[in-house]
Amino acid sequence: MCLHCLQVNGWKVVTTTNMAIIFFIFGITLDTSELMQALKAWKAILLGLSSILVLTPLVGLICMLLPFKPYEFSLGLAVMACVPTSLSSGVTLVIQGYGNGALALLFTVSSNIIGIVTSPLAVKVVLGSRTDAKVNSLDLLVKLGVSILMPLVVGKSLRELVKPVRDNICKYKAPLYLINNLQITLIVWQKLSSAREVLVEQEAGGVLLAAFAAILLHFVFLFVNVLVSWLLRFPELERKAIIIMASQKNLPTAAVIISYFDPESVGNLGLMTIPCIVFYIMQLFIDSFVANTWASKYERLSAIETSYNEQLKQLGVADKLFTGGAAADGIGGDHGHAAAELIPAGLQPSAQLTRRVSVSGRPDRFARLNHGTDDDQIGLMEDVQLNDVNPLLER
Repeated sequence: MCLHCLQVNGWKVVTTTNMAIIFFIFGITLDTSELMQALKAWKAILLGLSSILVLTPLVGLICMLLPFKPYEFSLGLAVMACVPTSLSSGVTLVIQGYGNGALALLFTVSSNIIGIVTSPLAVKVVLGSRTDAKVNSLDLLVKLGVSILMPLVVGKSLRELVKPVRDNICKYKAPLYLINNLQITLIVWQKLSSAREVLVEQEAGGVLLAAFAAILLHFVFLFVNVLVSWLLRFPELERKAIIIMASQKNLPTAAVIISYFDPESVGNLGLMTIPCIVFYIMQLFIDSFVANTWASKYERLSAIETSYNEQLKQLGVADKLFTGGAAADGIGGDHGHAAAELIPAGLQPSAQLTRRVSVSGRPDRFARLNHGTDDDQIGLMEDVQLNDVNPLLER
């Protein structure tokens, strides 16, 4: 008997075990100390969760209209649109891109818990719009609760109640991460193995078209979240968390939901999983590029401002220019004012505050605490050359 087919009283034993291990590891490594800080951004939380659990699932209705052959590809894309956000990759990418990591973690935890209830309902509505697929949302809710919520609660409780576990779990994050990825690989392997015979009979063009649609679906999610978060003028750090987390989807949850469908009403379950796998893999590559682009922009700005600080400190007036206080090293207020006038307009220190942000033990990330976009300021700073302060040096 194949592993994928092993069942006990209607429960897929191997798939449920894989999911339980994934969420147990997620719970035992989950540090929620910074979540209270993220709760202050309640508007961003409402938008992010609405996008993850309501807006993107509605796109699944469009997926149902796609005339794929076989039609299981359309069903798989629709299911992928209905599940919550990814577990760990999204948070990592938000931190890498100098975004709000605490907010990203809050999106992960809350959407995957709430999604236990909303995902079965969304799948039933979306699939029922075009097919006669039999989806027992209550039964699916129970199975998701057992395979997701219970292991998560057990893992988190073990972390909080057992001090040696809490103090030493960070040492084992790397092997636990590998075990987590192994479970995802096993889920993918089971689904592809179950569809092997049917998959080789499909036309290559149809499979490639489904793969392209999965990639396009992620770009649609990115575009929608970029547009909405920009129109609502969220701060940049929060906007980055919304864009990444609301555009990513959780493959294990989608695979579990698909595994409990009735093949007689929806077709081959393995074929349904293929576009989900493509979506999951490509979102990692695409969002990594986005995060690296954000990071390089801030690193250039940080390097430029550091250079200006060093130049100004050599004159002994940096403290006055940046704080407005008394002039340093015996330079009078009139001289400091005159020196400031020699600095080109583009070099005048921003009135906005700056700080260092450290999330979950990662290296400090430079961030600007403003409530608008920083693109114009970054462009202005990049256009200014250090030679522009030479008149001040000569004087």
